[in-house]
Amino acid sequence: MNIKSLLFTALAVFGLSLTSHAQAKIAHINSSELLEALPQLDSINKQIEDLGKEYQEMLKAIESELANKQKFWTENPATSDAITKLRASEYEQMATRYQTLQQEAQQALSQKQAELMQPLIEEVKKVVQDVAKAKGYTYVFDSSDGGGMIYGDPSHDLMEAVKQKLNIQ
Repeated sequence: MNIKSLLFTALAVFGLSLTSHAQAKIAHINSSELLEALPQLDSINKQIEDLGKEYQEMLKAIESELANKQKFWTENPATSDAITKLRASEYEQMATRYQTLQQEAQQALSQKQAELMQPLIEEVKKVVQDVAKAKGYTYVFDSSDGGGMIYGDPSHDLMEAVKQKLNIQ
């Protein structure tokens, strides 16, 4: 009798499990498309572009300095091995400075973009959650490229409802 009770309990739990999974509603949204539609993105892109221009100016200054040195070195050839080595060392230092600034600029731009985008992403995430809850969805998948979804029935796309709640077209 113990085995029958155990088997009955297992089947009941399995049945309830299937019932709860059958009631799950699944929707999808293209988060990349949604973020691109947000008007705040223009302001963020402008800030990143402006910061990038500042770094470009700094890099141009180093390039100009290096071009002037090379012109001077061409017009005034080295008279000894010691001078040649000194110039080579100076060139390497300037090239290293240029590469370091270039790397720091890329890191700073990426960091600034992430910093500016984070509040926007959090806001969108909250709105998607609110819309999903209001429409009774249990799960919402990201249908953007690399989002992990292969197919999504268009009738379960939350894009328009989320855009409406965010007041964007």
